[in-house]
Formats: sequence, structure tokens, C-alpha cells
Amino acid sequence: MADRFQQRGGVTGRGHHLVHIRAVQRGSGGGCLGAILQRHGPEISQSRAACNRAALAALSRGKNGGSAMQMRELDDRVSVAYQIEAADVDQVAAMGFGAIMCNRPDGEEPGQPDWAEIAARAEALGLKTFFVPIGSREPDRAALEAYAAAMRASDRLFAYCRTGTRCEILWRMVKAQGLA
Repeated sequence: MADRFQQRGGVTGRGHHLVHIRAVQRGSGGGCLGAILQRHGPEISQSRAACNRAALAALSRGKNGGSAMQMRELDDRVSVAYQIEAADVDQVAAMGFGAIMCNRPDGEEPGQPDWAEIAARAEALGLKTFFVPIGSREPDRAALEAYAAAMRASDRLFAYCRTGTRCEILWRMVKAQGLA
């Protein structure tokens, strides 16, 4: 990963939590967040939620040699994405996610990265891992309970499948049934 992200939290007089993200460029190539920070200054201060949304949007665009991960934030704790690769896990960890979950069965398409490869990288970075493969858009109760357990296991959960749709359907069902 071309950028290393450092987060520092603080509280202003009004109790507003601030997050400062600073990208420290290493090597010649810069990630998309690094390019944004070069244009707009080395430090950005804003609310935690706004900061997270800005980082998600920057990484989703995949410009300037950065990853082409396409993500969307469902709430302050859960974000979903298209299929990722093991190399993307570094960015997921740098964004502050504590857990990663795959809702896509291995071997669904030729050339699809195996969960074991992604899980190994995630565990090496200290993330909790959850494999809850869903082959259809109608998950059973066990899948919903496993998704809810993944949500409870970390303050921030990153879930992915082929397009993020299955992840979002599961999230909506878990919320609707009051499981998390």
C-alpha cells in the first residue's frame, strides 16, 4: 500500500470528536487518498462519520493507482463492497475496520479470489474474520445469526460479496429482525 494512514482523535470544547487523517507517502506511487490530501493539505479535520465517508469515497474511486474497491457505507458500523482481493485488506484495516466478512461462496466465478487467501491476510493484520457464504438472496436463519454475530464482534465491519448486494440484504434483514 502506497499510503500509511494515521488516525488521531481529540475532543474540542464542545465535545465534538475530531479525526485527523494524514497520509504519509512511501515510494513513488500514491494512493487516491494521498492525492486528495496533496491537493487539499496534509491534514483534514472533520467529524468521524464525515471523515469515514470521505475515505470510503476516495478509495471507491480508485484513482491515481489506488485500489478499485467499490464500497458503500450502510451505517456508522457496517460498509459493504464488491469482491476484493487479498491486497485490498491492507486498506480495509487502515480505514479502521476490526472485522471482515465474506458473503460469497468460493468458486462462484472463475478467477474469484478464495476466501482463505483474504482471511489469511486479514488475520495477519489483526482483523476478525467471518465466512458466511450466501448462494441466493434468501438467506436462512443461521446466516442471519452469523451476520449479526459478526456485527457484534467489532465496532466496524467490512462485508463483501460479488456486488455488495447480498451483504446489504443480510444487513437489512438482521436489522429488521432486531438481531443486532
